[in-house]
Amino acid sequence: MTSPSHAAGRDQESELAHAVPREAADGPPPWVAACGTPVAVVQGSWAGRRGLGSAHPCPECARLAQA
Repeated sequence: MTSPSHAAGRDQESELAHAVPREAADGPPPWVAACGTPVAVVQGSWAGRRGLGSAHPCPECARLAQA
Protein backbone atom coordinates (compact mmCIF):
# COMPACT_ATOMS: atom_id res chain seq x y z
CA MET A 1 0.00 0.00 0.00
CA THR A 2 1.28 3.49 -0.78
CA SER A 3 1.77 6.14 1.83
CA PRO A 4 -0.46 9.25 1.87
CA SER A 5 2.71 11.19 2.62
CA HIS A 6 3.42 11.68 -1.10
CA ALA A 7 1.88 13.98 -3.68
CA ALA A 8 1.87 13.38 -7.43
CA GLY A 9 4.23 15.40 -9.59
CA ARG A 10 5.30 15.49 -13.25
CA ASP A 11 8.60 16.40 -14.81
CA GLN A 12 8.83 18.62 -17.90
CA GLU A 13 10.57 16.13 -20.16
CA SER A 14 8.28 13.10 -19.88
CA GLU A 15 4.78 12.06 -19.00
CA LEU A 16 5.94 10.09 -15.96
CA ALA A 17 4.12 10.69 -12.70
CA HIS A 18 6.49 10.98 -9.75
CA ALA A 19 6.00 10.72 -5.98
CA VAL A 20 6.95 13.96 -4.22
CA PRO A 21 7.30 13.83 -0.42
CA ARG A 22 4.41 15.76 1.11
CA GLU A 23 6.73 18.02 3.14
CA ALA A 24 8.39 19.19 -0.08
CA ALA A 25 5.13 19.38 -2.06
CA ASP A 26 3.59 21.69 0.55
CA GLY A 27 6.45 24.17 0.11
CA PRO A 28 7.53 26.38 -2.77
CA PRO A 29 9.31 25.05 -5.87
CA PRO A 30 11.66 23.60 -6.84
CA TRP A 31 10.20 20.19 -6.06
CA VAL A 32 12.13 16.95 -6.25
CA ALA A 33 10.57 13.49 -6.52
CA ALA A 34 11.49 10.54 -4.31
CA CYS A 35 13.63 9.19 -7.16
CA GLY A 36 15.56 12.49 -7.43
CA THR A 37 13.85 13.81 -10.58
CA PRO A 38 12.99 17.54 -10.56
CA VAL A 39 9.27 18.05 -11.19
CA ALA A 40 7.56 21.09 -12.67
CA VAL A 41 4.02 20.46 -11.39
CA VAL A 42 2.73 18.96 -8.14
CA GLN A 43 -0.98 18.20 -8.12
CA GLY A 44 -3.05 15.53 -6.44
CA SER A 45 -2.23 12.47 -4.40
CA TRP A 46 0.38 9.88 -5.34
CA ALA A 47 -2.13 7.21 -4.28
CA GLY A 48 -4.76 8.74 -6.58
CA ARG A 49 -5.35 8.96 -10.31
CA ARG A 50 -2.57 11.53 -10.89
CA GLY A 51 0.07 9.27 -9.32
CA LEU A 52 -0.15 5.51 -9.39
CA GLY A 53 -3.44 5.76 -11.26
CA SER A 54 -1.80 7.62 -14.13
CA ALA A 55 -0.89 5.92 -17.38
CA HIS A 56 2.84 6.26 -16.66
CA PRO A 57 3.90 6.16 -12.99
CA CYS A 58 7.65 6.22 -12.31
CA PRO A 59 8.64 2.68 -11.25
CA GLU A 60 11.40 3.94 -8.94
CA CYS A 61 9.01 6.35 -7.19
CA ALA A 62 6.47 3.53 -6.82
CA ARG A 63 9.11 1.36 -5.17
CA LEU A 64 10.39 4.12 -2.87
CA ALA A 65 6.95 5.41 -1.86
CA GLN A 66 5.90 1.96 -0.69
CA ALA A 67 8.85 1.63 1.68
